[in-house]
Amino acid sequence: MKKFYSILMMLIVALTVSAREVSKTTAAPRHLGKTLIAKHELAARGVKTVAPKTASITMDAISILDYGEVFEGVYDYGVTLFNDNDDYYPAVYFDLYVSDTDDISGTYSADDGTIDLMYAMVAVSDEDFDYLSDCNVTVTKVGDAYKFAGSVTCESTGKVYSFSVQAVPEIESAYSYDYEPDQKTTFDFKAGKCSVEDYTDEEGCAYVTLTEGKYTLGLIYIASELPGGKLPAGTYPIDGTGVDGTFAMSVGGDDLYDYGSVLYVDIDEESYDPYYLVSGTVTVAYNEEGLMNIAVNATSAKGSTVKVTYQQNPAPKPGDGAQIVIADYQAPVFTTTDGAFTIEAAKAEAKNEPVYNANGKDLRIYAAGQLTVSAATATMTQIDFAISDQGMKRQAEITPSTGEMSYDMDNSKVYWTGNATEVTFTVGASADYGTENSKAGQFDFTALTISTTDGPDPAKTLQSIAVSDYITELCQGADFSFGGKVTATYDDGTTADVTSKASFTGYDMQTVGNQTVTVSYTEGASTQTATYTLTVTEKPVTPANEFEIVIADYEAPSFTTTDGAFTIEAAKAEAKNEPVYNANGKDLRVYAAGQLTVSAATATMTQIVFAISAQGLKRLTDIIPSTGSVDIDADNATVTWTGNATNVTFTVGDYADYGTENTKAGQFDFTSLTITTGTGTAIDTVAGTAPATAMFDLTGRKVVNPVRGSVIVSGGKKFIVR
Repeated sequence: MKKFYSILMMLIVALTVSAREVSKTTAAPRHLGKTLIAKHELAARGVKTVAPKTASITMDAISILDYGEVFEGVYDYGVTLFNDNDDYYPAVYFDLYVSDTDDISGTYSADDGTIDLMYAMVAVSDEDFDYLSDCNVTVTKVGDAYKFAGSVTCESTGKVYSFSVQAVPEIESAYSYDYEPDQKTTFDFKAGKCSVEDYTDEEGCAYVTLTEGKYTLGLIYIASELPGGKLPAGTYPIDGTGVDGTFAMSVGGDDLYDYGSVLYVDIDEESYDPYYLVSGTVTVAYNEEGLMNIAVNATSAKGSTVKVTYQQNPAPKPGDGAQIVIADYQAPVFTTTDGAFTIEAAKAEAKNEPVYNANGKDLRIYAAGQLTVSAATATMTQIDFAISDQGMKRQAEITPSTGEMSYDMDNSKVYWTGNATEVTFTVGASADYGTENSKAGQFDFTALTISTTDGPDPAKTLQSIAVSDYITELCQGADFSFGGKVTATYDDGTTADVTSKASFTGYDMQTVGNQTVTVSYTEGASTQTATYTLTVTEKPVTPANEFEIVIADYEAPSFTTTDGAFTIEAAKAEAKNEPVYNANGKDLRVYAAGQLTVSAATATMTQIVFAISAQGLKRLTDIIPSTGSVDIDADNATVTWTGNATNVTFTVGDYADYGTENTKAGQFDFTSLTITTGTGTAIDTVAGTAPATAMFDLTGRKVVNPVRGSVIVSGGKKFIVR
């Protein structure tokens, strides 16, 4: 994710240089800028550069990024001089401080500070580059063009290059609001976590972060001091004045970083939408206990409304229930000796297994792992976790399946409060509450104390239940699956997720048509019900030579089908993400440059139809087969391979050229694949009308009105409609 708290460049001079490392990746041409930054990263790892063999450079193009006014009357221009006819090499890159943006002619030098060398560099090829220790440039205006003449000195080799370039420069703003979605949206939520980082001594600002689920709101408070690291009470504007007592509006972002106050909305584990705050207010208040409350009411660059509140609640008093000491069991999964409680720790896919650590006498659960605590008969109302020394370093945000969490890190305690016989805790990715908060998250505790009641909370009564996000359509003969969430509402206004305790009746999976499913949940003397409609669809007839493989049946990026007929193998490209099975979308996700290999044990494959998931439609890209041809049909959410092979490898494209998010990296995400083999019935032809029996397309969806030229399946045979 982009680092949301990068400082507002045009307002704070002290951060102009430190933030520029990443912002310069937008220097036109983009290919060159990204290559230069890549070289910088290599240099930081100690990679040796190759000394150039010439003392002069010939270039023919000029690109300038306007970073705006960095202090009164002075503007920062990121200048790239490059060769437009030879893959952008050679190139020289530096920052120029100008006072007249209409005419930048003049003499500039690193010695007098008009040229910034912090990340200035020279690159004569894709392999030969160096940073600069000196730079002197004379800029002359020639009509609409500018002539840049001067010399640079390399930092590690001492090589001196002279250059002379004359061209009409491309001048563009370094920042824009292009990444914000065009559609206006209202965001109104309560943040569960707030952090305030005080940088007033060095940078004259504080970074304020409000988070809740997929939302992250980053605010920059401008101040010369922040006593005790606390925001002062009051109502402050969000604007671009840069004066003390204001929150910095966003000036937009480049392709890596956003600057100023921004709301981030996660799309998936790889991407998000930014909403750039340009106006509004932030109100800070403190209650009688001195705990902070924040209210944000802002407008984004493209007119979206952002309303966020945060209320800091005190940690609960320690419970007086049953204490379970981890060292007494020395295992990540166990049932207490009295049989009253079961503790079950589990790892996330491709992550470390949870362990009992004998040195710290703690149970360690790593990032994305889960801990489930179950009570045999009682209802749990509070769980106090005693955090170990290692846990204090790596404490992550913990998300419970029901109830609420609070963190008292001063006293090495994490609390859960709620009302449940079972609760599952998911460990966050980073150590947000730990002292080593730049590292991966963990949940490490030496003991837990569980407070219980003999029945439901006597202070509240179950009032109603509601169902959401449920499956609305299943195929005839399939196992019943709810797939949604059952939420209980109590008379005190609180809610709880009771999905695992609800019962479902009223469906008949053998009967085609609409079914009314009744959902029931009982707590104490109160039983509540809710209903929804489930449509049972006719089971399609699959031809003898057609095989559907549903990814959710295997839940893995690589597997062999249960009948041994086909093998699916997904592999990542070097330095890219591993392919994964995504449980939310029930799809297999292969990321940019990764590969998917489909192999048949004995048969010859002639067609493979991939059913693309919702996420796949956003990031649909070129799919390049090792043999045969591919047709991409975004309108019908399919990718179809045609050929003749027992083995075919598909390579995923770099960019989502066919997707709705076509500025982002490509992915190949599909929920199923249907393989047609070379054995079995040939394709028959029908003229005009369709057969009398039920018809289906190649993905198993029922067809009512067949389209001329399409292929349909009916009665176990394939037909081309003429």
